[in-house]
Amino acid sequence: MEHLGKSKEIATKRFMGLERRLTANPEMKALYTEFIQEYLLMGHMREAREEEEPIHSYYLPHHAVMKPGSTTTKLRVVFDASCATDSGVSLNDTLIVEPVVQDDLLSILLRIRLQKYAIVADVERMYRMINVVEQDQPLQSILWRESVDQPIRMYQLSTVTYGTSSALYLATRSLKKCAEEGEQAYPAAAKVVKRNFYVDDMLTGAKSVKEGQSLCRDVSSLLSSAGFNLRKWHPNQPAILKIIPRYLRDKREVLDIDSSSTVKTLGLCWEPATDKFWFKMPLWKQSLPITQRIVLSDFARLFDPYELAGPVIMQAKMFL
Repeated sequence: MEHLGKSKEIATKRFMGLERRLTANPEMKALYTEFIQEYLLMGHMREAREEEEPIHSYYLPHHAVMKPGSTTTKLRVVFDASCATDSGVSLNDTLIVEPVVQDDLLSILLRIRLQKYAIVADVERMYRMINVVEQDQPLQSILWRESVDQPIRMYQLSTVTYGTSSALYLATRSLKKCAEEGEQAYPAAAKVVKRNFYVDDMLTGAKSVKEGQSLCRDVSSLLSSAGFNLRKWHPNQPAILKIIPRYLRDKREVLDIDSSSTVKTLGLCWEPATDKFWFKMPLWKQSLPITQRIVLSDFARLFDPYELAGPVIMQAKMFL
């Protein structure tokens, strides 16, 4: 950590630029402020005084990612741990990136087809349900103020932060640890948590309605014992939902697979009523020129684990 250098000056300049953009967009500023306030109210960050500033610290620049199609979070604040300090080193450069501990998405999707009924749900704020040890929290410092009339204050994030290179491993490994510790009490649920999660999205199934209801109940109990809350439940058999409170159900007709992604939309969707998979294809405007840059951008967003969209992707490749 001694190679991190100074980051506060850089973070301050980035924050001033963010503040100007938020001032010019009152709606975004309101959502941004609400997001930060939620962090404070939930105890996921705390204000740090000047005299508390440790020798080894790192200030995370942050910005907004809008998700208009989200049913829960229209705006998410993303923290940039890849921002280099005056030494040319960022926090992400100093963190160890451990290997993936979950199965690949294709294996999980194929496994669902072995069951009569499919069930999906996701973990609410999974990263933020995992605490970071106190001595490491200064490395997740941020700058914030609600109004230009106030002084810029320093805060420290106390939970796993999206944007750090180790976040994915810490979150998914925590899920696996929860499954390992609850395996004796909830054997079937522990197996689901170990094998049928893609990041924070659960994609599993059951052979009967009764088995599906039992699985939903046990997985919820297992994860809640570690502070994880499952929401956006949606099976392709409505009878399974009877044991799930209405406020935890997902009412959408078409669901995004890996809807937790904040930077890009993977494009694979599932329609529970018909049990069909859909692909989000780019809608080009005929009145505008279709440039190579546009095709490259849209082509990069095509996500096809089943390799069913090959003919469309091939046309894009031929065009390029």
